[in-house]
Amino acid sequence: HISEAMVLGFLPAADLAPDRRTLLAEEALGELQSLQKDDSWRHAMFYRSYYWSGKGFQKVATVCLLIEEFFGAESNHTRDCATMLAKGFRCMFDRKHAGDCANAPEGSFYDEQW
Repeated sequence: HISEAMVLGFLPAADLAPDRRTLLAEEALGELQSLQKDDSWRHAMFYRSYYWSGKGFQKVATVCLLIEEFFGAESNHTRDCATMLAKGFRCMFDRKHAGDCANAPEGSFYDEQW
């Protein structure tokens, strides 16, 4: 039933045990810090192909969702993560105003035709 699918969330419906929540928050924050170090998020999201870049965008977006869940939408961590995603998308859709987009996939034929 589609109604069952509509109520699915990103995380399990049950509340996490406090120790599990703390552990997952620490892991998410560690991954965010790893992505921030030396702009590693660029390596994750820019692979010259849409396929591999998409997987990198998915990874960064998942980290951002976890950071938001554990630290809140107004947290500097959440904002920093969202900024990484915004910079990545800017390279995909507004390249001439994006700055450093080395290794990001370039627009395809269809971008100009649609």
